[in-house]
Amino acid sequence: MQREIKFRAFWRDTLKLITDFNNEYVIDACNDEVFIANQFTGLKDKNGVEIYEGDIVAEEKRDEEDNIYICEFDNTDAKFVFCSPLDGESLEENNFASDLKVIGNIYQNPELLTN
Repeated sequence: MQREIKFRAFWRDTLKLITDFNNEYVIDACNDEVFIANQFTGLKDKNGVEIYEGDIVAEEKRDEEDNIYICEFDNTDAKFVFCSPLDGESLEENNFASDLKVIGNIYQNPELLTN
């Protein structure tokens, strides 16, 4: 099964989401100084929200504090991973997207990464 290849982007200077972003921009201006592009992982969270590189997700625990992870691309293994901002540990793959909830992103919600 192939996943849809698409991106979202933020203006680099204001970190605001570019609402009229077109995937062709990425082809024309990859690593542009004007915007930051994030790739869609092909995954959706437990509420059906698309998960992009740079998203902050919560693994909700019933009797414990939620675990927070950042969606990143692992160049070594060529895959998306969910890493803890506290210790860099990756989420086990058996606890994947269906148990996660997108709560923000690293550009617009960096406060979610602090204790």
